[in-house]
Amino acid sequence: MKVNTQSHPIQLSLSIIEKAASPNGFVASLDDNDNYNRIWTRDAMITSIAVLCQEKKSLYPVVKKSIKTIISQIHQDGWVPSNICFGDDGSNPIVSYGGPVGRVDNVFWLLIGGIYFMEISGDMSLKDSLYKLADKQLKLTTSWEFNGKELMYCPTSSNWADEYPMEGYVLLNQILRFWAFKKVGGFYESDLFTVKSNAIKDAISYHFFGEGQCKQTLFTEIQDQELSTLWGVHRIMSSFNPGGINKRIDSLAYSLAIGLGIGTLETEERLEYLLNKASQGHIGLPSFHPIITKEDKEYQQLLSNYAYSFKNKAGHFHNGGIWPMVNGWTLACLSLTKRESTLYEKLDADFHQLRGKFPYFKNFSEYFDANNYEAYGTKNLCFSAAGHLLSQASEKRLCQLFGRQTNLIDHVHIKDNVQQIVNLISKCENKPCVLFISGESGSGKTTLANEISSFLQLAGKKSYVMNQDNYFHLPPNQNHSKRINDLSWVGINEINLELMKEHLNTLTQKNKSEIKVPQLNRIFDRFDECNVEVDAFDFVIVEGTYTFSIATDEDMKVFLNINYKDTLKKRNSRNRDSIDKEISPKILDIEHRIIKEFCQQANWIIDKTQTIITNSFPIKTD
Repeated sequence: MKVNTQSHPIQLSLSIIEKAASPNGFVASLDDNDNYNRIWTRDAMITSIAVLCQEKKSLYPVVKKSIKTIISQIHQDGWVPSNICFGDDGSNPIVSYGGPVGRVDNVFWLLIGGIYFMEISGDMSLKDSLYKLADKQLKLTTSWEFNGKELMYCPTSSNWADEYPMEGYVLLNQILRFWAFKKVGGFYESDLFTVKSNAIKDAISYHFFGEGQCKQTLFTEIQDQELSTLWGVHRIMSSFNPGGINKRIDSLAYSLAIGLGIGTLETEERLEYLLNKASQGHIGLPSFHPIITKEDKEYQQLLSNYAYSFKNKAGHFHNGGIWPMVNGWTLACLSLTKRESTLYEKLDADFHQLRGKFPYFKNFSEYFDANNYEAYGTKNLCFSAAGHLLSQASEKRLCQLFGRQTNLIDHVHIKDNVQQIVNLISKCENKPCVLFISGESGSGKTTLANEISSFLQLAGKKSYVMNQDNYFHLPPNQNHSKRINDLSWVGINEINLELMKEHLNTLTQKNKSEIKVPQLNRIFDRFDECNVEVDAFDFVIVEGTYTFSIATDEDMKVFLNINYKDTLKKRNSRNRDSIDKEISPKILDIEHRIIKEFCQQANWIIDKTQTIITNSFPIKTD
């Protein structure tokens, strides 16, 4: 009887990993091609993380042994092994700390995997040894900054893409360091590591994403001048050094930035846009995009940097190859906040299609080429099996891995509130019925508005959500710069309320067949336009901080009575605020003082426990 391989990605992936379990830990592959039949720190830790995500308890001892083996072979100067080869009897280890250069990322994978093991298994026997490791690596990796400006300067070949031309301030390595120190700070309740991880995150956000300000820039004067003119997606980069800026899309780095919530929501959308761009025309997501061709100057660097044989032909290996490991991480990261996105749906379908290649799924090859989607590289690879497990991981385990708050409880409360509000507004006799939703930044206005719209759609009612974000005078980055220079700009005058009111009147009075409304394009930090058919809606939902300013006494109003102090922990976990830590609290406090009176105008108030309170006598507006 033939087994339908597409139906069992988890079981088949685990079977590969089970076979790779040795007395000393997980080897990268059962095949000894290019020395893969060894314990490689990065491979063993990513495999361990995938096993823990799936809660495969029978493999926990192998996870633990992998961690202990790697720790036992750390060099006295702090270098973490690249790989460890044991004799047939499991003794006499031969340790490599890297070929032409050492591996910057290995220690971070070790810390992430080690702490995650303790979090999931409850086994604390490694607690002391892992903290000693973290303490030593904090000092060592800080020395790799060379100037105390929070970002490490890394050589080519210093992470998983060790035959790809990328050096200097490499985004992926900075992200892994932030992640590792964040987990250390949280698990050990260490302010030292928490402060350092936040400083690294701020430096990442400024240098790679163009968010906020930085007192100690690492750019040259010419680079600063060039970058000061760039906004939105054009400001994103994957590495830089004094000699140049690399804007090729690093799929793993951009995915992990989304999963960890390093950037603001605007940056998250831009990274999603770039990943989507890289995936177009491909089944799956290439490791890097665009592909380096013979006409590109970087091709000579590819030709001079390889081990055993040249693999980086166009569309192969690191040069645009489609790796299950990378695609697995991408799906895991997108599943936390982007599960409904077209990118997630495309990559999930693509992964399913690639699993249909039976010879590949039977032997778990390293990557697919981007031209014909044939399987290449080492077979029986735990790296690839781990990718499939990560793509199927639960929200609960991924939130724990990335240090994010789970939204499961919030979803239950929101669903109940939405149902109550829909029942109430459905009694409205005016058509279209207008519902205003106000509250402070981060209180959940947009989520509530979109959920109400979805419920109405299920009931056969059409609705239009009018977002205040589309009616700012300036797009987000430019608006934030103006706020920094002039705090008096913060408030109602930031919004084009006259245009918002004009469009609302048109939608309710239906004196035109259609209108052109502004549409915020966060990716390029600008406003586009879209056409809206006026006759199409039974309900108009107007959401935004200051929207009660244009509401009438007859309009129905919901106020989310949750202030910025109540949402601080959630905002920090989502990096909802700008990284300008001194400015953001001032902005939020100004907003708080402006809109606190709106609460008394509302028909229904939702408090911080997600309880709906009916306001029997809402104050009339002047």
